[in-house]
Amino acid sequence: MEKQLQSLFQSSPSCRAFLQPDQYLIDGTEKAIWIPDLEDVSRPERPSGLAERIRAHGADRFCVGAFGIISGYRCLNELLPLAQAQPDVRFVVAGRMLEETVAPEFMSLLQDGALPNLLLIPGFIPTEKELNDAIAASDAVFIDGKSYPVQSGVVCKAVEMGRCILTPQSNSWTNDFVLEWGVGIIYESRHDSLAEAWGRWKSDGGEARCLAASSFIRNPDAVAACFDRVSYELTKDWERPTS
Repeated sequence: MEKQLQSLFQSSPSCRAFLQPDQYLIDGTEKAIWIPDLEDVSRPERPSGLAERIRAHGADRFCVGAFGIISGYRCLNELLPLAQAQPDVRFVVAGRMLEETVAPEFMSLLQDGALPNLLLIPGFIPTEKELNDAIAASDAVFIDGKSYPVQSGVVCKAVEMGRCILTPQSNSWTNDFVLEWGVGIIYESRHDSLAEAWGRWKSDGGEARCLAASSFIRNPDAVAACFDRVSYELTKDWERPTS
C-alpha cells in the first residue's frame, strides 16, 4: 500500500512533496521527505507488573524481548528456533499473539515448558507507558528484519532507552540502522554466541551509541527542517501577484 501511494505521489503533478515516516522507503522517490519518528517513550512512575515479570525471568542472564503484534512471519518463525539454539539466553514475547500464523514446524515450541528460557505473555499491552516499561526491562529488543524490513517504532523506543537491537542479517531498515549507528547485534547464524556478543557490545559503548542515534531521530530541529522543505517545495514556483 505504501509503495502504491508513493507511485501515485511520484506520478501526479499535483503532488510537490510528501512526508514519509519510514526512512527505508524513500530511496528513489524524489518527492519523499523522511520525517523522524518521534515515538512516545514515557514510562509509569512505578515499575509495571509486566516489567517486573520480565526482570524476574531475565535474572542475571542476557534477556531479549519481542513486543507488540506477534505473528509467525513477523517474529516467531525466527525467534522460536533462535531461543531453542540459545538456551543460555532468556527470551520474552509479550503482546497480541497470532498463533495461527506460526509455521507448523515451530508450533510445538509454543507449548508450556518446551522452551524453559522463553516467557510468553499473551494479550494486548494496555498502555504505551507499560509497553515502554517492558522494553526498558529487557537487555535487547528483537526484530526480524528478514520479514519486517521497514522502520520499527519499537526500535526507536529501544534506542532511546539504551537497549541493544538484536536482528538477523537482512536487507532491512533495522539491519542498516544497526550498521550505521552500532546500536545492536546482527547475527548470521542462530548458533552465534549472542550473550558474548552482547557483552562486547555493552563494554564497547553500545548504550552511548544508542543515545546518540536516538538524539538524531528525535531531533526537533530535524522535524522542523522537514516541514520547511515541504513549504519550500509548495512555494518555490509561486510568484506574488502584481496590482
